[in-house]
Amino acid sequence: MLRWASSVALFAACLAAQDGRYADPLGRFSLQPPAGWSTQASPDGNVVFRDPGGRVSLGVAPTALAEPTTLAAASAAFGELLRKRQGLTVKPAGDEDLQIGETAARRSSFDLSAGLNELRLESTFVLLPETLLTLTATAPAHLFAQHRDHVRAAVQSLRLGGEQQRPPAGDVDRQLAALEAARAAGVVDEQEYATKKKALESKRSAKTTPDPELPKKLQALEAARAAGVITEAEYARKRADLLDARKPAAPDAPAAAPQDAPAPPPERPAAKGALYQHPIGFQLWHPQGWKVLPQEECLQLMPPDPSGTAEAPHEIYLLIGDAIEDEDLKSPDDPRVGQYLDQQLQSIAPVLRRQGAPTAVAMARGKGARYEWRGQMEGQPEVVARGYACIIKNYGIALLAIGFPKDLDKREATLRQIFASFGFGEGKKDPALVGTWSLLATTSLRNDSPYETSWSRARLVSDTSSTLTFAADGSWKRIDRHHMIAMGAGVAIEDKSEKQSQGTWNAADGGLFMIWSDKTWEDYRYELRRTERGTELRLITGNTGQVWQRQ
Repeated sequence: MLRWASSVALFAACLAAQDGRYADPLGRFSLQPPAGWSTQASPDGNVVFRDPGGRVSLGVAPTALAEPTTLAAASAAFGELLRKRQGLTVKPAGDEDLQIGETAARRSSFDLSAGLNELRLESTFVLLPETLLTLTATAPAHLFAQHRDHVRAAVQSLRLGGEQQRPPAGDVDRQLAALEAARAAGVVDEQEYATKKKALESKRSAKTTPDPELPKKLQALEAARAAGVITEAEYARKRADLLDARKPAAPDAPAAAPQDAPAPPPERPAAKGALYQHPIGFQLWHPQGWKVLPQEECLQLMPPDPSGTAEAPHEIYLLIGDAIEDEDLKSPDDPRVGQYLDQQLQSIAPVLRRQGAPTAVAMARGKGARYEWRGQMEGQPEVVARGYACIIKNYGIALLAIGFPKDLDKREATLRQIFASFGFGEGKKDPALVGTWSLLATTSLRNDSPYETSWSRARLVSDTSSTLTFAADGSWKRIDRHHMIAMGAGVAIEDKSEKQSQGTWNAADGGLFMIWSDKTWEDYRYELRRTERGTELRLITGNTGQVWQRQ
């Protein structure tokens, strides 16, 4: 659970524009799906749009090209791939060359039948640099005609490319962009970055305004922001006013603590809330109406009034983390924390760029740091990511907020209150699991070739027995004993081996979390059942299931 995680599909959905236009997280394309259709993005970069009835779909699949190709070759290869599928009858229904904007494309249609099901498939191929974009519409044959115009309009709305980072406006902006890149790559440390950035911004401000007090005002504004005296929205507006000189500069901010001094602890709102505790012991407070939803390798925090839709949310809040006992990390503003988060976020959306140095955030336990990233693809609204990171009891924990600025701004105070409550207590342990469980599996393979004699036929018998013990003190031990005997042609080979593993465990509410001695871990869903043979423990992780019996 609580691991550093990217949650790619959720993040990609967050990048959908507010007007319903879908934007590829990597900036390769965008398009307007038919009104009312749902959007489902997958970690491999594909996206599928479906009509409300779920029977008509439009999928977009970007495929990296190992060598140059043509539209005709791509169409032919796609048709050949369809014909190789067993149980599927494929009948070509025509090809058509067309233009999407100023880009050449090729549309290929196929009539498919599988048993009693008849489908119409229409694929449009578009070539990008080193990438083939395939847009495939699929529908039952009798429904395709009524949806064809909507699907083709969506395909025609395709726009290729998207700026990964807006070009700087001048020499100072180019230097600032280069400085940001150097910092992200680890070429300059945080102190050197802050010093150089301050000098460059002072240089730029000198060109745009004659105000000799501007550097002091900017410094005071940064300090006020770090201390929590002003909100992020106020900070952005006042900073823009100072740098652009478009309106009278705001008065100097009140004196504030240095940037590395934490702000006063936020006051808990009068509204009621609840304390959430994960089985491993991690706990947080959240306001009434918020939900904590377990996801794969992370937790999702859901406000009572989320913006957007389930298919295209405009705001997402994820809790991620990992054990860092061997990383020698002492502070959440350690450059390695920022660099790691940079890599995770930019692997999903390269347009995101970290904004300045992390600022201190008050917590009930320990020290917190706040990070921010911003990015904008061509023709799309700006997207913001904010990270609230801390280190508690050898665990690195981060609350990530991803969405549109106006949606995140209104949650800022609440997120700081949730983050300030982070802590670890005693983990939960289901007493029903305490004891020793056994898993026994025997497999026999025999070579019955008619060309072998009964003496020379090889026999292989393999027997593996496993025991798993959960102790009441939170420790566990597993012993796997393997015994193999291979016989053939008068020769017998015997192999015995034993493997022991151990660590700590927590379990509650159907979730079992086993941490190995090397700090790796695995999480399972578990269920206890009473059978004629006794009590069984059923464990499921991914697509793998195990059945253990109490000894």
